[in-house]
Amino acid sequence: MQVHSIFRAVNKTIVLTLIASSCWLVAGGTANAQATKVSPPAQADTVAEKTREIDVDLGGQPVTFDVPVRWKAKKPMVNFIKHDLRIEKVAGDPKEARMTFSLASGAAKANVDRWKGQFKFATGDAAAETVKVKAEKIGNYEVTIVEINGSYLETMGGPFAGGKKTLRPDYVMLAAIIGIEDASPTNQKCFVKLVGPKATVQKDAKVFREMVKKAKYGEKASSFDNGTDASSKE
Repeated sequence: MQVHSIFRAVNKTIVLTLIASSCWLVAGGTANAQATKVSPPAQADTVAEKTREIDVDLGGQPVTFDVPVRWKAKKPMVNFIKHDLRIEKVAGDPKEARMTFSLASGAAKANVDRWKGQFKFATGDAAAETVKVKAEKIGNYEVTIVEINGSYLETMGGPFAGGKKTLRPDYVMLAAIIGIEDASPTNQKCFVKLVGPKATVQKDAKVFREMVKKAKYGEKASSFDNGTDASSKE
């Protein structure tokens, strides 16, 4: 009997030890699993788009823009256009968009009215939803942002070239007229203009607006362009 009691006591001790060991293993395994839990990979930061600087000398006060390198430069065909760029079309659009930086004179409103005349609108008139004009101040510069939506009457060689005219439906013009504050209307202004099929222009609309907003106004430019005193001819 005494031997049986000893065996029962030993078995009980062994069972309790095994139970305790199992509990420790479960708890330890859970803790280790929590400690080694793999977090989902963080999203990679958006890679900044490569840009290059282009300068326009506005009456001795340079304006420097950062433009994407994917906007391909073309040789300007007339002297009042200082930079002529092309933006690759998106799938489904008929052709690429064109971006120009030019120097000329003339009141902002007169130029906006002339640009509206280069469009035809579904309603026959330039309604608020098709023509948007917003005046802003950046430093001591007056900046007029223009957006026109409609069918664009494209003239081969430019609006004043007298070439063949082609009506381009569903086009957009984004433009910025930049002038020194309180300057005479006859003083030169910088005209930045993007024209092209709607989807292609809209794809880079934010880039265009940021380019104008974040330009270096009045800071020393890396190169200078000789301007003309002609009225805007685009």
